[in-house]
Amino acid sequence: MNLLKKQINVKPRMISDKWTLDYGINIDKEVTKILQEQIDWDILVKSLILHGGWHKVTLSKFDRSEIEAWCKEHICGEYESRGSTWVFKEEKDYMLFVLRWS
Repeated sequence: MNLLKKQINVKPRMISDKWTLDYGINIDKEVTKILQEQIDWDILVKSLILHGGWHKVTLSKFDRSEIEAWCKEHICGEYESRGSTWVFKEEKDYMLFVLRWS
């Protein structure tokens, strides 16, 4: 309960190039950029799937350069990727990708 009370009583502050949370954790600009990019990616993927009818695949083991080269050669529609997640606009591209890489 004390932790919750402490969090509620924390005054808001602006984020600069480098700032420190009340608990002594230093967060620099590079880390915040990485976090922002990941959050943006997650929102984009959810939006594409929910509103755009896109299809999502998450791979556990892969060689990114090999997959990117394969996609350039075999995928006709739009696709996006980040980390181990790939999303495809066209169902046929999604199915082809799943059959090859899953």
